[in-house]
Amino acid sequence: MWANLTNFFNLISSRMVKKTLEPTDLIAVGTKDGKYDGGYKPTVIQFQDLQTQIRPYKAYTVSLLQYSTNPPEVQVEFENTLEVTATYVRMSNGDYYITFDKPLFNGPDDYVTISQGYYSDNIVVFDSFVIVRPVFLNVVQIISISGALSADDVLGNASGSPCILDIRVYN
Repeated sequence: MWANLTNFFNLISSRMVKKTLEPTDLIAVGTKDGKYDGGYKPTVIQFQDLQTQIRPYKAYTVSLLQYSTNPPEVQVEFENTLEVTATYVRMSNGDYYITFDKPLFNGPDDYVTISQGYYSDNIVVFDSFVIVRPVFLNVVQIISISGALSADDVLGNASGSPCILDIRVYN
């Protein structure tokens, strides 16, 4: 099998080249072992295991929009390697909660951030901004503020800049 995996000319000419790996695909590896010719024994690693070593975290990253008195809505889901389902709820003016179907925040390195471009509603002199924080193992709170007061119609309403929520949980 090792000879077949390392015969790249044969694999390419047989059109056995992949552009996207599946989590359980195997990658040939030479593992250092002095008992083998050349000092390496043939082994394999699953793509999902290699990916975990290269990228030590999983993420939930989305673009949000909130208008009127509706809860925030996901406009684009960029990444959901946490494999979670999120439920968005509007609690009061400018106060929103996201509940996930499983715990996310298990260690000191797990975090949540939110970014929103500059926003001015052209009515209130003060600028608007958003704040995010975990409030429980599976709950995140978002607060949007305009003119020093909690306000709706802020998330994702920045001119030319979406509101991006990013949660990262480290392995």
